[in-house]
Amino acid sequence: RLKYVQVNDGELRLVWDLELDLGDNFYNAVVDADNGDVLGLVDWVSDAAYNIWPLGTNDPKSGERELVVDPAHPVASPHGWHAQGKDVKNLKVYTSTIGNNVYAQDNVDGRSNWRDNYRPEVNKSLVFDFPVDFNKQPVSYIDAAITNLFYWNNIIHDLFYVYGFDEDAGNFQHVNLGKGGKGNDAVIANAQDGSGYNNANFMTPRDGSQPRMRMYVWDVVSPMRDGDLEGGIVV
Repeated sequence: RLKYVQVNDGELRLVWDLELDLGDNFYNAVVDADNGDVLGLVDWVSDAAYNIWPLGTNDPKSGERELVVDPAHPVASPHGWHAQGKDVKNLKVYTSTIGNNVYAQDNVDGRSNWRDNYRPEVNKSLVFDFPVDFNKQPVSYIDAAITNLFYWNNIIHDLFYVYGFDEDAGNFQHVNLGKGGKGNDAVIANAQDGSGYNNANFMTPRDGSQPRMRMYVWDVVSPMRDGDLEGGIVV
């Protein structure tokens, strides 16, 4: 479409506003309508990366951590794992462990109020790569734990979506993108929840109400162990 934009010298230019969806990338170009100069180009897609124990590796004893790049499924999570919104031009993109499918944060104090709890924050590159030292208590690697929990909740969402647990079936999403069901029910995933030990639980209310996952640490050994790092418990 044609529109006017203001360039650096304050002049208004008539431009073509072009959008090109290539699947893995979504380009928005602003092209001068008179001479064809490209005045602006942006890719609305960011490739996120997570250092986690990936799908197929249940826990730290059964395999190595991997830096997994852009694992979001293009149909199940068309705007990736860190964006909320109904269309690509009006997305709110988070640089923490918040997205359309899950809010992942710590809850060491075991509180019911979770919105302002701690989450690892990264820059716009969306690279979540944090150290783990099993010789220390789990709280020392809370960033890695939240990242692993965020990854597993999202990968489960996308996998279950492919097998039919979609919007019409009452899945867990903040925005349902006009595909049926009720939104505003992304998973609340609490890492190292202080309300219990040696277990985990998941509360599943009706469609349109947020479910809550509480992941506990295990105190039967020293240092304690963190269930957030075991995919089988999250599932």
